Amino acid sequence: MTNIVRAAREHSDANPGSNESTVWNVTFLDGETRSGTVKNIGSDHYVIEGTKSAPIFFAADKVLRMWFPK
Repeated sequence: MTNIVRAAREHSDANPGSNESTVWNVTFLDGETRSGTVKNIGSDHYVIEGTKSAPIFFAADKVLRMWFPK
């Protein structure tokens, strides 16, 4: 399975102006969508920070879609 999170972050990093403060929308397999900065914490596990709630920890295989907010 392709790591959607890694692929999206690599695409973002390849474009000028991208950095760790890029805000993403992330939709999980259960249909829940969250927004915030996505940071790699190792072994295909990530955390969404900067949301109005507590940080959200997740594995890459739980992500359905990632995109930039408009």
